Amino acid sequence: MNNTSKYDIRYDINDITTNTNVFFEKLNALASLREDNKVGIDDNKLYTEMVKHKALQMWVRKWYKQTRQDIDEYLKRELADYSLFLEMVFAAKDQLNNVVDYNDNLGKNKKLVKGLIIGLEHIKNVYNSEYTPIEDTCSLYIKKFNDQIIKFDW
Repeated sequence: MNNTSKYDIRYDINDITTNTNVFFEKLNALASLREDNKVGIDDNKLYTEMVKHKALQMWVRKWYKQTRQDIDEYLKRELADYSLFLEMVFAAKDQLNNVVDYNDNLGKNKKLVKGLIIGLEHIKNVYNSEYTPIEDTCSLYIKKFNDQIIKFDW
């Protein structure tokens, strides 16, 4: 007779809270992006670029070594990690559903995910066929996050 518990994994609410805050800090600029802005990377976190003039923007991106490819690679890596983290948060639901901090984290992640979907739509529209790989990345994660919203019943 197998005496394994109902949960093979013990989820740690402190770990979930810490990682929720880390992802929020890294990705919030994308989640609060306006239609005509792009994002940059500083200290492994996204920020909203305020430079609108294309020639000046190009110079700033070259100076800080942030090409479209760099932004796309950052988005792929961080959004893949965040999507995986959300799956873990969802898997912890049965175990932690009655923990107040868990529900607070769900609310924070829900807000971030909804903002990310809008921000990814903005990025996709800003690049408007100028750089297909970033459009593909945006489309992929718009779909993944929309699917996760349905799964989480948000």
